[in-house]
Amino acid sequence: MSGVLRVRVSLVHLDPAPRRTFLIAADQSLLDLHAAIQAVFLWNGMHLWMFAIDGKTYEPRDPEHDEIIIEEAQDAAMTRLGDVLREKAPPALYTYDFGDDWTHLVEVLERREMTPGEDLPAFLDGAFATPPEDIGGPPMYELFQEAIAAPKHRQHAWATEVCPVDWAPDEIHREVIETTFAGLRAKASLTRPVRP
Repeated sequence: MSGVLRVRVSLVHLDPAPRRTFLIAADQSLLDLHAAIQAVFLWNGMHLWMFAIDGKTYEPRDPEHDEIIIEEAQDAAMTRLGDVLREKAPPALYTYDFGDDWTHLVEVLERREMTPGEDLPAFLDGAFATPPEDIGGPPMYELFQEAIAAPKHRQHAWATEVCPVDWAPDEIHREVIETTFAGLRAKASLTRPVRP
């Protein structure tokens, strides 16, 4: 299905919840949405992931991990966003890193027609910093925030070591996201069907 989706993705189990909003083509796949979420949350794509949408599970098809793929799961690369994500529908869930279990709420805020020459995906905005990779999930993120803010905290050295960017509570690193999205746009232009 053609068109553009304005999507908001929020991390659950965190208060305040880091959130990011971006545009993505409805004819892109759940695999492309996964790549966009990785970019906006500054994740590194090092772990397994899945989408749960309307009672169905969608995962990547990876021969190296066949033994842990849910048998009934659909292939994320073969599932178009416009076929499974809708406005005014229950949000989808995206889980990344089955050890840390970072759960993201994926909401479609709007669906509209694509304008000629529109470059997608396109980052719009966000709020609140995201957790570093591999810190142990939401409970450890609370410890991380305390430790990074206090140089005399007993875990301050650990917090600075696990954080690959200059972390601040309200820093979303827009320039990093924009650079990554430029690469995603180049890839999308090669894989998206040609429009009349």
